[in-house]
Amino acid sequence: SSLVAGVDGDGGWRCDSAGNPGPLDAITRTVVHGHDLHLLVLAPTAWLRGAMAAGSGHWGDDSVWTVQLLDELGAPLSLHLRQPDTLPVGLELVNHTGRGPREVRVFFDQWESRPGLRLFRRAIFAQGDRRFVYSYRTLAVNTVPDSAFRPACPGSVPAG
Repeated sequence: SSLVAGVDGDGGWRCDSAGNPGPLDAITRTVVHGHDLHLLVLAPTAWLRGAMAAGSGHWGDDSVWTVQLLDELGAPLSLHLRQPDTLPVGLELVNHTGRGPREVRVFFDQWESRPGLRLFRRAIFAQGDRRFVYSYRTLAVNTVPDSAFRPACPGSVPAG
């Protein structure tokens, strides 16, 4: 099945089975936020809270500092920053859906620089023995108008 949903502030919307927008529940909102990876690594406190240093360690071959945050349901999310340049190299977060393993690990690579930013071109979600690879062909910052984020369900009437 597919999910068509969006978040706005503390709320959000999702398309129901009839193709109409409806309210977004907290679990689905964490799924949507958990896939908004670029915002998550560039501005984690935009939707996470309780940031605190969680020590140093290793993430793959990298020595990292870890920052621990809490998602809106109170579950921990760990952001791993490579030493010494603080490049975000991975995340550990919780799958609240009740489907599949609860622990999710995300690995970032293929970095590209933009003025004042570093953006990854690939993210690999590891959930149990399953892998999901997200490849970003084009990276652009602030090129989409706010109107593009309104509910876009097949049965909804466009605002206008």
